[in-house]
This record gives sequence, C-alpha cells and structure tokens, in this order.
Amino acid sequence: MKTVLADQALARRLEAVESFVSAQFAEAMKLAFPEAGVEVLEVAGGYAVFTGRVSPLNQSKGLGMTGPVAADELDALEEFYFSRGSSVQVVLCPLADASLVALLGERGYRVAEFENEMSRPLDDEVPAMGAAGVTVRIADASEERAYARIMSQGFFGSDEPPSEYAPFMEVRPAGVEAVPMLACVDGQPIAGGMLLRHDGVGVLCGSCTLPEFRRRGAQNALIHARLAHARAAGCDLAKVTTQAGSDSQRNVERHGFRVAYTRVVMMRDPKRD
Repeated sequence: MKTVLADQALARRLEAVESFVSAQFAEAMKLAFPEAGVEVLEVAGGYAVFTGRVSPLNQSKGLGMTGPVAADELDALEEFYFSRGSSVQVVLCPLADASLVALLGERGYRVAEFENEMSRPLDDEVPAMGAAGVTVRIADASEERAYARIMSQGFFGSDEPPSEYAPFMEVRPAGVEAVPMLACVDGQPIAGGMLLRHDGVGVLCGSCTLPEFRRRGAQNALIHARLAHARAAGCDLAKVTTQAGSDSQRNVERHGFRVAYTRVVMMRDPKRD
C-alpha cells in the first residue's frame, strides 16, 4: 500500500468530500421533509447545514480550505445559525487558512470536541479479516427498515431514533452514491454500515452493531466489505471520521487507515437578551 502524505492537497480533497456530502444530505432532507425548515448555506469554500434548532447535525464544514476567509463570510455564517436560534459549529481542519483560525479566536469561539480524520489509499487488494459466521450484503429496498432499526438500536438503544435524528436517518444524499450494507449471522442482520462514494473517495460512516452481537467481528467484516466495494467501484481513497482513541479508530487502523489530521469542532452560542 502506497504512502499518502497528510498534506494540503489531501486535506482539501477530504474536506471537500465531507462538506459536499453533508450538504447533499441536507438537500435530500429539505425535499423529503419541507416542514422541517432545513437549509444549506455555501460559505467560505464550504457548506453550513441547519436541520433544526436543537439538531446535533448543525455544522459547517470545509471552511477556509480554498483560501482566506473574510469577516463578512463569518458574519453570514453566524447570521445563518443565530437567526434560527442555533449555535454555530465550525468543524475546523488544522490545514485551513490561518485567517479562519484568527477570526474564530477574535470572536470567542470555544473548543467543543476533537475528531480524527482518517484515510487510506485503495491501490492494493483489501485483505479480509476473519469474522467466523458473519456475512455481509448490500441492503436492498426491502431491508431499509431493518437497516434503520439497527442504526437506532446501536446508537440510541431503541427501535426509533430521537426526533431530531429521525429525518436524517430516513434519507440518502442526492448526488452521492450511497450503499447501505448489513452484516448477518445465520441470515439475521446484526450490524450495519454505510458507504458513500464521491469524487473517487469512499466514505465509511453510520456503523453500528446490535448490543447483543458486539465483539463478534461484524464491524471488521463491514469495513472490509465497504473498502472492497469502494475499490471495485473505482475509488482510489477511503476516509472515515472517528473519535480519538475510540474502538472505531482501532478497528479502522487494523484495516490500514491512518490519522491524516485531527479536527476541532469550534462553537459559539447566540447572544441571549
């Protein structure tokens, strides 16, 4: 497997895909749930997404990756969120233009969380990792409900997700190839994971396993299947976002992923009268 340098070019490519996918998800939600008030703003080389006043999905991504960010661009971003009663969250890449970092500091943004952006090339065959008795298949239309139930059970511990997440889990992004996959034991779906393909990049996301079936190799099988599918479809690069030091990070590292850089989620709350 060739070495991929964690440089400006890689960061721009990864952030462009990430921000585009986020915007396309929101656009799909906007069409499917017009009453939800979903909006998308293209700003400062990236996209900001609003999916509800208290939605955890309200974030701006890809900002500052194509050049300097002006004060009026950050004004527009803040107006976009504050006018809707929401805090501003900027997912800040460390290779973004320094002007963005300066503006965030001047305006009192605080650190909300860290996340690792991880990548690996898809130039070689993807070696399978053993998962006895676990098979993986692409979920067909009749299995959408089973896939959604696994996501809800895995992330939230119930068959139905919280209301602020429900619309996001029911749509697929326009303009992006979305491939939901199921890991099964004896034909029973026990885990799921999504592969998104755009601009030659395979994005691994939305992975979880039903609690009673964890530590049986389902996620390793899903990672392998999605990487193999992405490579067969012509992708030359794969990416995934993980929490630092998490089980997810360790799982993908076993499949050749390495940390490209650590992003910081910067937040500013609206002023209260």
